[in-house]
Amino acid sequence: MVKIYNIKKILSKKGDIYKIISSDKLYPIKEIYITTVKKNVPKSWRTHTNSDTILLCIKGKVEVEFNKRKKIIKDNLINFILIKKNTKFRLLSKAKKSLVMSFLKIPHKKIKSIFYED
Repeated sequence: MVKIYNIKKILSKKGDIYKIISSDKLYPIKEIYITTVKKNVPKSWRTHTNSDTILLCIKGKVEVEFNKRKKIIKDNLINFILIKKNTKFRLLSKAKKSLVMSFLKIPHKKIKSIFYED
């Protein structure tokens, strides 16, 4: 299962604030990392079997492909995507180079993943 969440924009004269996550709503975050995604070089298909993953595009434009569907996330701070555990997905940049921030409820080294041939 995949769900798109809107990012709340809080207007401020000194600089707007973008509220991405309230951890009590989704889950406590244990690790955050950034992945580089290059154009025409898709990341391998994968399934995380023991953790949900939140993806936020912080540079560029990324297509998230899952369950024969595709969703685009951009660096415009409008939305992020929640990928539930046991969902097969992959990433493909639609820009020359994109950066995706991943939020995990367990450390990455403890993530159990299945990787698939393209």
